[in-house]
Amino acid sequence: MKTRKKKTRQETYPLRGSTSEPLKVATNLLKIRDRSEQELRFRLSKRGFGAEEIDKTINRLRNYGYINDRKLAERLVEYGRREKHLGTRGVVNLLYKRGIPEEIIEALNLDDPDEVQRAEEFIKKKSVSLMRLPVDKRKRRIYGYLSRRGYAPWIIKEVISTIEKEDI
Repeated sequence: MKTRKKKTRQETYPLRGSTSEPLKVATNLLKIRDRSEQELRFRLSKRGFGAEEIDKTINRLRNYGYINDRKLAERLVEYGRREKHLGTRGVVNLLYKRGIPEEIIEALNLDDPDEVQRAEEFIKKKSVSLMRLPVDKRKRRIYGYLSRRGYAPWIIKEVISTIEKEDI
């Protein structure tokens, strides 16, 4: 019969019992929401911690898997598309705002074959309030809504033409 080595409390909870102040601050920030390495560095430096302390803290969190910019970027892409109804440019802007490195953004597959369909669904939800408007004003509003969410102009024009066909 095999016996398993029982993990010690330190192995089970690697950060418990640490007296490092920047580590406490960082873990409290991560309890609120996932953050990129850049966001954590900024928040820790804003709290007055030195560069060496911040580097040690970030390395420790990365080693234990509490910080992973690639996984965070993948979750943000999904969130931006599903919850925020963002187009490709909108998703890229969201990733830059959250401090995801450019190499990770470029490595992600941001091509979305359903982008036109998602834009149409988003506008159909908005269309109840738009139907009372004159046609030219409605087109401008649709263009503005989708443009602010990062959809490409050719997608916006395709959505507008599809909605025009359905209205007639």
